[in-house]
Amino acid sequence: QGRLLIPQILRDYSGLGEEVMLVGMGHKVEVWSMKKWAKIFAELQNDFASVQTAISELQKNESSTKRGK
Repeated sequence: QGRLLIPQILRDYSGLGEEVMLVGMGHKVEVWSMKKWAKIFAELQNDFASVQTAISELQKNESSTKRGK
């Protein structure tokens, strides 16, 4: 029936409510509270945007340095 039963004690411990997010991690699947996942995912998106900007700046600086030689 496509169900995954998680014991109440584990749901209480992890803060799982009615809505959850299943996240594939290599050979594992993690079960997250939807609220907690949304918060973490938003933080990861911000971090990713920062990394993208930093890489873009490095590439610009590298291109400028190569042209200057």
